[in-house]
Order: sequence, then C-alpha cells, then structure tokens
Amino acid sequence: MILLAKTTEGAYGDLVERVGEAHPYDVPCVERFEEADVLPAFGEWRGDPVDE
Repeated sequence: MILLAKTTEGAYGDLVERVGEAHPYDVPCVERFEEADVLPAFGEWRGDPVDE
C-alpha cells in the first residue's frame, strides 16, 4: 500500500511522526519531494511566482 500525503512545511514533522506511530513496520519508508520540482504549468496553477 502507498500513501501520498500533501502537507505544509510546518506540518511535515507532525505527519512523519504520525506515520511512524500508525505504521506496523519498525522503520516505515517516508520520502519527500522538493516542492519547487514541479511541472511549470502546475506551479503557475498553484500561484507560484513566475521567473522573468
């Protein structure tokens, strides 16, 4: 099973802690992707500043 979760920078630590508490594995796999590494059209859609 895979869980994909979107959260804010400030809430990331809480999310990781909660996953660790709820997951049956001793060491669950938690991976994070850089927010800036997105398709430019998606960045525009979410309101990112446009480089000129």
